[in-house]
Amino acid sequence: ISRLYWYTVEYGLIQEAGQPLKAFGAGLMSSFAELQFAIESKDAHHVPFDLETVMRTSYEIDKFQRAYFV
Repeated sequence: ISRLYWYTVEYGLIQEAGQPLKAFGAGLMSSFAELQFAIESKDAHHVPFDLETVMRTSYEIDKFQRAYFV
């Protein structure tokens, strides 16, 4: 359940049809550098939100995320 929390409440992204990508997570809101990376960088891997995939994806607390679920 920690992975679900991490990838939604802390580092979640939202994108509604026809709208730009938006930050949802508190971790993104508290770090301008990671927010900019997550939204603008071509190196940020945006993954469609799938609960099973989220639960199988590990995370690191001291680095930018490798994947952001949208």
